Amino acid sequence: MEKRVFLIVLDSFGIGAEPDAAAFGDEGTNTLGAIAGHPNFNCPNLKKLGLFKPTDYTVMVKIVLNITLPAAVIVSFATTTLDLSMLIVTLLGFLANGAMLLIGLGLSRKKSKALRALYAICTPGYNIGAFAMPFAQGFLGAAGVAGACLFDTGNAIMCTGGSYAATDLLLNGRKEGEKFLLSLLKKLGSSVPFLTYTVMLILSLCRVRIPTALANFLQPIANANAYCAMFMIGLMFDIQLRPETLKAVAAIVIIRNLSAIALSAFCYFVLPLPLPIRQALAIVVFAPPSALSPAFTEKCGGDPAAASCVSSLCILTALLGMTAVLALMNL
Repeated sequence: MEKRVFLIVLDSFGIGAEPDAAAFGDEGTNTLGAIAGHPNFNCPNLKKLGLFKPTDYTVMVKIVLNITLPAAVIVSFATTTLDLSMLIVTLLGFLANGAMLLIGLGLSRKKSKALRALYAICTPGYNIGAFAMPFAQGFLGAAGVAGACLFDTGNAIMCTGGSYAATDLLLNGRKEGEKFLLSLLKKLGSSVPFLTYTVMLILSLCRVRIPTALANFLQPIANANAYCAMFMIGLMFDIQLRPETLKAVAAIVIIRNLSAIALSAFCYFVLPLPLPIRQALAIVVFAPPSALSPAFTEKCGGDPAAASCVSSLCILTALLGMTAVLALMNL
């Protein structure tokens, strides 16, 4: 019996353009990035078919946060020049989180401790690196990624422990301020994206250029970030509405989206920054809560399942919000 071998060639599968793409008229090519950035991109049937378990997203989280996202950040800063005035974007990322934290605590002041924890942790925070960054990368290029990175530098301080420390201190009355500060510094120091943001920001402000050879080497890895990040989000997506937390979950989602609309308009129409930076900020403020929000909610005495539900619902609203903003900006 004869055997046949079928060879399938995926020509130009699309992780991005080569360094010499401009010479061949292929500059800006990114097939997978375009697919992953589409609002209808989702892969729930892969989990139903048993190809992926709900917990497999942790592998993709490690790949995105430790490999593809840092590569995308380095490549973007290698082709973008920043000045000290851009630090206002980092300050904005920090202040936006602080304002949202105060709003969450204020609106939940008469509620139970568990609900206050849910409001305080899930109202602030923006998942920039694993969610919003692919949009900035795919539609705005290196300058857009740089703007998103600057915002995320301030945002990361709150997302990686700042909001949790403040919430836990307020709700549980712990007198361990020094331990909280040390813990926060350790979390920031162990965050590969945050360290990458910080180092590249310092190098850029000091006018230290990344070697072209290094940028070219990292370019294919950076191009894969959009696809990997969206694939990870598809694995994480899970909505389980429960009557006892439904009202709080709905309120948080509404608050986040109303504030995102206001902040997006402020960033785009008011801030005295270059257009690509303003466009990036107008997009990323629609990002869902941090991926760490369920864990921090549980540590503060809240319901982690409700926090996961908030994140999943905000993924849907973020896709709609970002797509609408991109359409309004004719991108």
